[in-house]
Amino acid sequence: MIAIVEERPPRVVKGPLELEQLRLYAEASGDFNDVHLNMESARRAGVENVFAHGMLTMSFAAQVATQWLGPASVRRIAVRFLAPVRLGDTIVCDGRVVRETVSSDGRGRQRDIEVTASNGRGELVLSGVIAAASDE
Repeated sequence: MIAIVEERPPRVVKGPLELEQLRLYAEASGDFNDVHLNMESARRAGVENVFAHGMLTMSFAAQVATQWLGPASVRRIAVRFLAPVRLGDTIVCDGRVVRETVSSDGRGRQRDIEVTASNGRGELVLSGVIAAASDE
């Protein structure tokens, strides 16, 4: 059975973003691109300052699903990066269930969660959909 619902998972707030968090993410991911870590390199690339890795921002948005339904719940993530996340930004991630599918035996559900992330200036930096499953 498919239902359209207006369920909202809890909001996730991260930040303010600090250079140390970018360094830790670079170590964990292996992405040491200088535009994320070195202000001079970022300026040579045409931006005013270092900015967050897109996948770090995506991981913040994914926490909308994982903190609500658990880390094993995520089945698919599809996002668009809309603006860079800068040092000092506080990222606010919101979700809204836009579709729910219940298994034929009624014991499993898949939820499509529309997610957005915005910075402290109110700019949308990411949007997308996370498919998450649960045994409820």
